[in-house]
Amino acid sequence: MHAQIKWSKQLDKKEYAAAETYLSLVFPKKEASKLVKKLKEAKTAKYHAKDILRASALPLLSPGDSLVKEAHEKILAGKRISPVLLARHMPTGRVILADGYHRLCSVYSIDEDAELPTHENIGGSSRLPSFSRGIVLRMHHRSARNVLVLTEKSKTTCACT
Repeated sequence: MHAQIKWSKQLDKKEYAAAETYLSLVFPKKEASKLVKKLKEAKTAKYHAKDILRASALPLLSPGDSLVKEAHEKILAGKRISPVLLARHMPTGRVILADGYHRLCSVYSIDEDAELPTHENIGGSSRLPSFSRGIVLRMHHRSARNVLVLTEKSKTTCACT
């Protein structure tokens, strides 16, 4: 089912607040705040829904998920939805979806080739806002759920299932 997806030109303060809350679970609060500040100054770029999902290594949420369903209903009603917020973890190159996961999954369920506007460039650079401290990334492979722990100092990884 294809529907016309309308995008807001600006993000609400609540999206930035949600991004900061999420990033502060992964990084020290001060670093998360700096990253959100960079995201607020970022230019908009567009990527296909399927590419963002793949680059972030997140699983596609079911259309039955309450927040995915809510975003889906907004799209079908012709309402505008907010762009997503992305950042990159430089040691791994992994894309972090700081805000917009449910919107992304909703758009993907309508059209995996749809282009999503993202706030991800800083200062005209082609690089995503980046951070280099240790991070925990959840990698989903079929039914197995792996956790990859990376630390910048030791440059070591620990994979656990």
